[in-house]
Amino acid sequence: MKKIQSAFIVLIVMFILAACSGKETAAWQEQYDLGMQYLTEGDYEAAIVAFTAAIEIDSKDIQAYTGLAQAYIGMNDYESAAVTAGQGAEAIKDAVQVQVDGAVDEFTATLLTLAELCLDEGNYESAETIYSLIIGINENCVDGYVARAEIYIILGEREKALEDYRKVLELLQQGEIGKISEDEIERLINELDSTDEASASDGEDGRAELLLEEMYMVMDGVSTLLQRYTYNEDGSVSTYYECDSDSTYSMYEV
Repeated sequence: MKKIQSAFIVLIVMFILAACSGKETAAWQEQYDLGMQYLTEGDYEAAIVAFTAAIEIDSKDIQAYTGLAQAYIGMNDYESAAVTAGQGAEAIKDAVQVQVDGAVDEFTATLLTLAELCLDEGNYESAETIYSLIIGINENCVDGYVARAEIYIILGEREKALEDYRKVLELLQQGEIGKISEDEIERLINELDSTDEASASDGEDGRAELLLEEMYMVMDGVSTLLQRYTYNEDGSVSTYYECDSDSTYSMYEV
């Protein structure tokens, strides 16, 4: 008799928990749908309120973070969007198995858009942080490593750039796909290696000649190299590479 009573109590508890869970799901869906409606209408402030409410109900579902980041982007509040991006990345890490199909890809696409906007504003530190989040979500993201390496070069952090370029080469050799070829990444690695050697030969007075100058265009969320100049130590141009229309690189001796 006691066993029957215990089993009955367990069933009641399970029923109550299921009912509560169902109510939370319905409440989350209501707030999320409101957020999407406001986002579509361009009412970003109302969308932020709704998506924030959805996150408070369920902090593991990445869809609300995506919507919230998009609302902040719509308001040109890239700093808040970046904070939301970090929170969303944590949610994916903690509960990747509960995400609906395509939700992580949509979140990543939003991060790429945000990184591009930060680059347009010259906010390289934020762009680097966002590309790092993308790499954290997908550690085999070839284009993410390339874009982050380009930012490191702009910031003067050549060792970090080399590390990312070498990771790209490793991924390409393993069969991963990216917008850059093995030949080009090997050339970039060799150029950075030679630049480091030239800088080291300048001594300890901190003097470093400008040996590389690069021009980029952001395309599809990824910084694409357009031109790369190398210089002699006297400041004259030695060679430059130019990206052709078919995304191949031609080298010109000066």
